[in-house]
Formats: sequence, C-alpha cells, structure tokens
Amino acid sequence: MKLNDIELDLPFLEKDGDTVSNYQNFWKEKRIKFRMETRCMTAMVARLMGEKGDQNFWKITVCCVQKDNDFEDMIIDGVLHVYVLFDYDHYVKLSELQKCILVIDTISEAIKKIKKEFNISLPGVESALEQVKRMNYNNTWIWKKTKKYQKTFCVEVNHKIDQVR
Repeated sequence: MKLNDIELDLPFLEKDGDTVSNYQNFWKEKRIKFRMETRCMTAMVARLMGEKGDQNFWKITVCCVQKDNDFEDMIIDGVLHVYVLFDYDHYVKLSELQKCILVIDTISEAIKKIKKEFNISLPGVESALEQVKRMNYNNTWIWKKTKKYQKTFCVEVNHKIDQVR
C-alpha cells in the first residue's frame, strides 16, 4: 500500500456511564469540527508528500487524546492509528496560525512515535512537514489549469482553518 493521507481525530473514549447519546449530544459535533479545521494542514501535508513507500497502511490517523492511558497504536484495515497527547481546550483558544503550528507539531510527534514503535522511516512525510514550515503554514495552490480559446484559466485554492476559497 502507498501512504497517501493523514488525519487528526478526537476519538470518543468511553468512560463509565457514557452512552451513544452522550456521543451524539456532546462529542460528535466537536469531533467533526476538529477534523474539518485540522484538514487544512493535514491535506497540505498529504498533497506535499505525494504517495510514498510500500507500507502496511495507506493512511495515518493521529488520535488526539487528553490523557495517556497506554493506548496501543495499531493498524486496522490499512489505517495506522497513533495516539498522542493533545489538549483540545488549549487548541480552541489559539489563533489560526497557532492552530496550524500545533497541528504540524502534533503530526511531527506522531511520526517520531511511529519511527520508534514500528521502526518505519517516513521521509516523504518529514519532508512535507518541513515544506509546510518553509511555506509559513500557508495552504494555497493552483488546483487546475485549463487552456481554452487561446486563454489559460486556473483555480487557485486558499485553504484556511475556517474556510476554503
């Protein structure tokens, strides 16, 4: 398999008495909002790294948890789940740039953990993370160029934490 995607997730960790309704009422919206916001940077990393390597997984899901409960990192259906400590309450208070920096730092932490636990090298991801930093966390690119009637048309995409233009 070729690694071609990375995402950050806020998994719902059941505690005593937690139910599906607790997830639906309190966690689901927060989880979706977090995934959409962090997609700005994770999509940029995925785009910059291209398809890389022959791995046992096609996607890395960085599971952001508030407390370290000795979660086991594992590959399920071709998706590598890596658990890292993450303070969501701190994240929501940050500016857009600070959120981007924190997302990239969290991915970097996950990559270090993967290298240590699975003895896997991911130079494409590491290179993409460095490129993101050199580009000042600005996720703007030309999506499509079309030449028609002797004119060139293109679509410039500017992907930010809270919007895509």
